[in-house]
Amino acid sequence: MKRILILMAAVTTAGLALADPPVIEGNGVGLVEVTVPTTGSKILSVPFEKPLGDPGQAGVLSELIATNDLKGAATAADADQIVVLTTNELGEAIYYYYWYKLDVGWETNKTIKLGGSSPEEIIPPPANVFALERGKGFWLVRAAGASSTKLYVTGQIPESSAAVDLRGTNFTLIGFGALDNRDINDTGVTWTGRYDGGALGQDQLRIVSDAGVMSTYTYWGAPDYLWLTPAGTTNLVTIKPGEGFWYLRRDASATTFTPVVIPPQ
Repeated sequence: MKRILILMAAVTTAGLALADPPVIEGNGVGLVEVTVPTTGSKILSVPFEKPLGDPGQAGVLSELIATNDLKGAATAADADQIVVLTTNELGEAIYYYYWYKLDVGWETNKTIKLGGSSPEEIIPPPANVFALERGKGFWLVRAAGASSTKLYVTGQIPESSAAVDLRGTNFTLIGFGALDNRDINDTGVTWTGRYDGGALGQDQLRIVSDAGVMSTYTYWGAPDYLWLTPAGTTNLVTIKPGEGFWYLRRDASATTFTPVVIPPQ
């Protein structure tokens, strides 16, 4: 049995206080506090699985991303939003938009998928059924007037890590799924099928700093097998729990990564 794991500075400020964390059977339940800007957007990810679900089961958006401290409103234009890059049943890349309806929770927002003879209007699946696979990322887009600097992600602490398929689109939002800081070349993350060289170039990670500056790191194969700067040097690049980044895939072959294996709590 494991106790609830809480990785945050001040739970009570978010209205999530736990006077005496209960002991539960099976996997522990975790909660991560992520620092977010009050304007613009930030790429995030969820390191957890479905709360109290079967091992390896993806949780749904409404369970994994708390609305505490975020800006809610009566209309989508005035509320904080979540944007998820995903693929539909045809393998087409699409964006799902959700917004925080005050005193209700995450609501779907109509979006437009471009392509074909005319734009197509899309209504994403409800937040209580749309699953977010561990290791995949999303954006938090702040509304005008947002003042909080915290977002909370929660769920079941995984017992193992499964490979995440990155073939859905050239650009993918991902995260390492760790509960501690990790470097982009951390050996706890397993990659397969990364592409290095040729006319298509190299696979890339694109990471946006807290100041909004994007940096690019390219994959260098033998003998390095590392993410390096465009100049071919290593940089210590820390990815914090709950944070995410872009993966740019150059080749059409299978590419996967396996998030960090979290040790027993």
